[in-house]
Amino acid sequence: MPNNQLFDLLGPLYDHIFSLRDADHLHDPLKLPASGWLLDLGGGTGRSSFGLADQVDEIMICDLSLSMLQSAQNKGIAHLVQASATALPFAPDSFERMMVIDALHHMPDQHSTVGEMIRLLKPGGRLLIEEPDIRLFAVKLLSLIHI
Repeated sequence: MPNNQLFDLLGPLYDHIFSLRDADHLHDPLKLPASGWLLDLGGGTGRSSFGLADQVDEIMICDLSLSMLQSAQNKGIAHLVQASATALPFAPDSFERMMVIDALHHMPDQHSTVGEMIRLLKPGGRLLIEEPDIRLFAVKLLSLIHI
């Protein structure tokens, strides 16, 4: 099953399986607060970036799953784009901050995805990539579903 179909099914349930993240641990690596835009690539329901709304001027969530983006919209996140991580519809140097939290492993062409992120990151910007802890039960469960 392609990732977007899996996450389209999980979209309404995702935040019940994985609770909102405490965003405090993201402040230092992203050097927040900061002015400008934050791109949450593969941000789905906004569970990681939602708590950063007061740390940047604007948040953009980009995800392939429309269902996940609808859950983000229900939280009040206004800037949402459904697109592939390898062909993002933004001009070069568009974002001061970018993050991919618990999502890079889902992207089939990680090399091209990282290239896109570098293309979009403003000079002097900050990029954070964080992957899930496979020791957590919910991560193991999602991994089994994804197989």
